[in-house]
Amino acid sequence: MVNLSLVPLEDLLDEVFSRFDGFICMGVQKGTKLNRDTYFRRWDGGSATCLGLCDLLHNVIKADYNKNKEDKL
Repeated sequence: MVNLSLVPLEDLLDEVFSRFDGFICMGVQKGTKLNRDTYFRRWDGGSATCLGLCDLLHNVIKADYNKNKEDKL
């Protein structure tokens, strides 16, 4: 595998975003900047498209979460 640890985040994301018509990305680093969480977000492809992607992703994660909960019962 290629070591990407020295490639700047923006360069990585520029490449990934160039491969899709619509793309959303969000991350959190816990307890940074005086014990506050730091959030990163970026989207491209139009607000309506990305809102739809967010809603779809929300539903997929929720369904997987509920399935895992049921599997443990």
